Order: sequence, then C-alpha cells, then structure tokens
Amino acid sequence: MGFGEQIYYATSESFGEYAYGLALSLAVFIFGLYMLDADEWTSHNGKIFLYICMFSIVGGVVLLVLLIADRFPYGTVCLFAVMYPLWLLALKLMCYNKKDTRTFVSWLSGPLFFTSIVIGVTWVAWVFSDPDNEWNIVARMVAAERTGCEPNYGDNYEDCRKEEGSEETCFYVEKKDGKEELVFPDGCDQSCTNVYSNCLNGFILWIGPVLVSMVTFFLSFFCTFLRTGESDSIGTAKASFLRPNFFIVLTKKYVNQQREHEKRMC
Repeated sequence: MGFGEQIYYATSESFGEYAYGLALSLAVFIFGLYMLDADEWTSHNGKIFLYICMFSIVGGVVLLVLLIADRFPYGTVCLFAVMYPLWLLALKLMCYNKKDTRTFVSWLSGPLFFTSIVIGVTWVAWVFSDPDNEWNIVARMVAAERTGCEPNYGDNYEDCRKEEGSEETCFYVEKKDGKEELVFPDGCDQSCTNVYSNCLNGFILWIGPVLVSMVTFFLSFFCTFLRTGESDSIGTAKASFLRPNFFIVLTKKYVNQQREHEKRMC
C-alpha cells in the first residue's frame, strides 16, 4: 500500500508526542491574527505577510492531522475532502483568475467524474489482480504491525502474548509459496487476532482510493449543478421535471381533466 504504512508508523512513533503542542501553537497563532485584525491588512506587504501566515496555518493543520493519524485514522480522508476543493480554488486563482468562478467550476464536472471512475476501476483491478491485495484477516494483522498499532490485550487476551510481559503476539505471519498466512503455535488461539480489532489505520489505507473516488465523484456532481449558460429545450424540461411543484401541477391538471370529462358525460 505504498509508503502509507511507513508514514503512519513514523508519525506515531517518532513525532506523535508533539501533536498537542502543535495544536496549541496553531490555536494561539490564529487567535493572535484575529486580535491583530489580519483581515484588515490591505497594504502590499501586509497581504504578502497574511498569505504567508495562511499557508503556514494550512501546513500546520496538515502536519497535525498526520501526527494524530494513529489515533484518528479517518483524519487523512477528511483532510483530502477539505483540501481538494481548496486546491482547485487555488488553481483557479493562479491560472484562471480572469474567468468567472461559476464558469471555472462548470469545467470541472467532466474531469472530476472521469478521475473518480478511473480511480475506482483501478482500485478494483488492483484488488482482484492478487489475493494478497484483498482485505482479510492476514492483511489486517500485517497492516496493524506495519503501521505501529499496539495490540490491546486487556484482561481477556493476556494469554495471547508471545511471552509473559512481552508486547509481541503469540501468532505471526509467514509467507509460503508467495502467499502470506497466519501461524498459530500450540496454545495460541485464533481469537487472539482480536487484539488488533481497534486498529483501523491499515483499513483506511486499503480503502483509501475508494473514499477518494467517492469524494471526487460528489464534487463532480456539485460542479454539474453550477453549470452556467442558457438551457436548451431539453434542459428546460429536465429542470421543470425536477421542480418540487411539478407533480402537484400535473396532478391538478389530471383531476381537472377528469372533472370536465365527467361533466360532459352527464
């Protein structure tokens, strides 16, 4: 799964302890900008300094999410969902500053939809190309160890330790004939795999392309709703069909026609 497992392990083991300090620093920095009325810095130098501060805040938030990824594994997905639209907005400001925002957004629907389909299809092909790419109990154990997730023995799984007082599990993963398998020595029950039941980092990495594809897919539909330009007759008909009162008006017309028909029969 790429370098994702190494990133999770490095951040949790080496830099995870600095997460709260970084969060406090960001809060103080943002509060300081608020007290100094940073939004009123309209001079040339003031705007440059404000942009530097904004980029520093964004970089700090990204770093903070990575530092707490071992405790909040969904943070990276949420970060992508927030940063991707901001990246598109920055692209518009840098390359298409003279274009209307609604026009620029309307251009994105097709490319975003195509990107989401390509990511989804590629992920499905990757999963079915090799049994080792499927998410199963073996993949869950391997990912938990590689991401630095500590086993939770609690009171029910003390017998699952390799040795008394050891943090290693009694089971291990062995590769035979090119395929990884779980090995349970004598006295090691298969239920010992539950010590990693709370480790979601590996699963987030595995399902990550699907989540990215879903975010991109919904963004493409959002951009479609903001399309500009005059609607043709078909577009007008579709718009009328999607109006909430369309079915009410249609029902009233049908009832009136039935009443007129009954009057004629009488």
